[in-house]
Amino acid sequence: MSTTDRPRALHGLRVLEIGEGLEPAAVGLGYAGKLLAEFGAEVVKLELPEGDKIRHRIPLSNILGVDEPTADGALHRWLHNSKRSVVLDWRRSLEPIQTLLDGADIVISAVPTTGPGAPPTAAGLQPAAIRAARSHLIVGQISDFGPDGPWADRMGGELVLYALSGLLGSSGPFDRPPVAHGTGVAWYTAGTALAVGMLVAHWERSKSGEGQVVDVAGLDAMIGAQGSIPFAVSATGQVARRLGRATKIEQGILPCADGHIASVIGRDGWERLGVLLEEPTLMEERFLDRFSRAAHMSEANEMVLQRLAEESVAHWFHGAQTLRMPFAMVQSAAQLAECPQLNDRGDFITVEGTDGRHARMPSRPFLMHGTPWRMSRPAPLLGDTAIEELNWEARVQPSEGTAENALPLAGIRVIELGTAWAGPCATKILADLGADVIKIESPTHPDNARIPSYTDDELGARHFDRHVAYHIANTSKAHVALELSQPHAQALVKRLVAGADVVLENYTPHVMAQFGLDYTALRRVRPDLIMLSSSGYGHSGPWAEYGAYGYSLEPCGGIADVTGYPDGPPIASAIPYPDLASALHGAFAILVALVHRRASGEGQWIDLAQYEIATRSAVIPLLHYMTTGELWGRHGNRHPWYAPHNVYPSAPDGSDLGREDSWLAIALENDDEWPRLVAALAGALEDRPEWALFEGRKRDEEKIDAAISAWSSGRTNVGAAELLQAAGVRAAPVNRPDQTIRNPQLWHREFLVRAEHAESGSRIVPGVWQRFSRTPGRVRWAATNFGAQNRFVLESILGLPAEEVDAMYARDETADEAAMARPAVTSIPIEQMVELGIARGQDREYLTWNAAGPAVPLPGDDLPTSNGGTTGALPLTWGSVGVAEPPQTEELMP
Repeated sequence: MSTTDRPRALHGLRVLEIGEGLEPAAVGLGYAGKLLAEFGAEVVKLELPEGDKIRHRIPLSNILGVDEPTADGALHRWLHNSKRSVVLDWRRSLEPIQTLLDGADIVISAVPTTGPGAPPTAAGLQPAAIRAARSHLIVGQISDFGPDGPWADRMGGELVLYALSGLLGSSGPFDRPPVAHGTGVAWYTAGTALAVGMLVAHWERSKSGEGQVVDVAGLDAMIGAQGSIPFAVSATGQVARRLGRATKIEQGILPCADGHIASVIGRDGWERLGVLLEEPTLMEERFLDRFSRAAHMSEANEMVLQRLAEESVAHWFHGAQTLRMPFAMVQSAAQLAECPQLNDRGDFITVEGTDGRHARMPSRPFLMHGTPWRMSRPAPLLGDTAIEELNWEARVQPSEGTAENALPLAGIRVIELGTAWAGPCATKILADLGADVIKIESPTHPDNARIPSYTDDELGARHFDRHVAYHIANTSKAHVALELSQPHAQALVKRLVAGADVVLENYTPHVMAQFGLDYTALRRVRPDLIMLSSSGYGHSGPWAEYGAYGYSLEPCGGIADVTGYPDGPPIASAIPYPDLASALHGAFAILVALVHRRASGEGQWIDLAQYEIATRSAVIPLLHYMTTGELWGRHGNRHPWYAPHNVYPSAPDGSDLGREDSWLAIALENDDEWPRLVAALAGALEDRPEWALFEGRKRDEEKIDAAISAWSSGRTNVGAAELLQAAGVRAAPVNRPDQTIRNPQLWHREFLVRAEHAESGSRIVPGVWQRFSRTPGRVRWAATNFGAQNRFVLESILGLPAEEVDAMYARDETADEAAMARPAVTSIPIEQMVELGIARGQDREYLTWNAAGPAVPLPGDDLPTSNGGTTGALPLTWGSVGVAEPPQTEELMP
């Protein structure tokens, strides 16, 4: 049976989607429903009589030979394919949908149940009301701030979430206002997190029979999507200054003869840069040392830019990749549409709509070799289905309840062979939800996340265990060090895999095959194994062997091209966003595969290209180009669909860290918000009749922005935002990282967690992306030290005698320390960083803040070993690892 004929993984799962609009929560809701629908769920979208506003965005136009734009635009056709549309005015009455609720397995909703946007029927849309007498039902909620807590009723939106998360304040050049992503990554991230939450709850329900409420907040998602930036201040107290990544050699966007290249220079990349540019001066000692390089960067900058300007983007991209440098081209939507890598992998499809008109669009998010992805039907016309046509009979309710607070993924066993963010963050998601994860790391090629900054700006006894980025991505896991180039270590990995359910790796495609650990080899020891390979460009296509990081994939995926000012170059944000988006999608893919295996007994291999995930982040500009033939362009913080929508200067807050660079974000997303803004500004903004509608405001955007700037300049951003929020206006201070991690809403929702690390003490780390009402996940322990569970894994799980483990240490097959040279200094002194414009200063209260409350404790007492040490035991379980094969005689020799 071909994969196109077989039942899909989520076949038979009924999902009811309730919500409308263009706010991040509503669009994220649509994306969560899209993911579920394309992997087999029957998704019914409830629409109001006037239809979802998304239907009117990016209308099909003359490029497709259509004389008049159609009602159903490209965004609707992409976001709502494979769904059905049922028209019901749920704002007036919920009675007609009761039979759908009785027959549904999952309800996902973006309808606000409190605050100014709540409909009259809000009480009946509360999860408790929806689940009344339906204990099997899973109800997923998505909102900007969550349904409870001190900020639950605030007005949100993409720009507000950017501002509060600290991402906006960290992005863009310092000599201009901060600048947000030109694409909607907040909705994309939150929607993926909701889809993950739904499958976690669905998996758990298969054991308990009980549903629960799962809620996702856009603010949580935007904090989680940033990786280490919001948390670095918890480690060192250093508050970075916004630098922008344009013309920053080591990690920036640099002009070439015909466009821009994204440079990413890793641990040993500077020497390769000299080779690539054929510039011997860059190999002089003053440039090779990264600390001394900072003092000579202007000279290096001039040489590099002059040389880059002599050749094309393609020349430098392919040349750098030949030297294993993960450079990337900054690509527009037009270039993405013709990209040989994307087209070779079949990333785009042309879909004929129910109205007979076609549109080209991105297809599947990743390749699953066993569980078919399919766009089962075009996006529906409004009201294409009547309730009676669905035949949703009521689901049978479980007869007995089950205990709460169990970890929902308990019993799933995962091997991680990951580095940096995209792989490790995917397994962190699973581990915090209860999966038993063993991280395998090479002593000689340690995780790329083990890079500065160091906690408290000190090296300590184990400098390689004091890296902030590593701590954040590796909570709730066991760690074992194995030198994978050694045959005996490879054999031990296979024995561990025999007792695992899932293997995740995120190396370039040749690496696992080089170790004899690719999917073909591993399925011999575990035939129903699920393996996810998360690589930069995927395992096929002309760029398959090219290296990539999130910092290079964001420009390559079309995000940077639409980020920046209309009169300036493309700008990359301060975060490696595709890494975290890939981690979320990777977790979702693994859950789909687990559901499929539960029904069929079959494992499968998943090929996730982080590049393709990045292009989905830029899907609105991409659809716009594919539909109209026009580029979206760069708009600063303005938006083609909203006005006003910008950041405005505000007065300093009086603190050392806030004495400069203070900004206020304001966004209007609906016409009925305009009178509230006018009233709140109390005469500072004219209430002209032509400004009552978006078209008039957009036409006079300069005048409106000038008036708001004059008003905001005399107020602190926090004070102005509080005043505007009280009036029902979408507004927020543009936060610094130290302000971000003090947000009371994040602590109320327990998305920020203090965890006790063996080397670094109590530090703030991100928690679980979703809140589960009955089986909540949690950070079980902090990232453990390098090799901390070597004895536990090798002796207790694999059953090796202690003397054999000792021999492994002697043969350098394992180690308790990473082979990383101890640096002479940790960083440039903070005073010099301030002088150079790298940092604003230091948060003097950061140590107090780290200790201000309970922390997740270290795991319990270790088990003693025969040599007087400890095993590093953790509360993990593992499947049968089979019979050990002794290493060859020559391998046993020290």
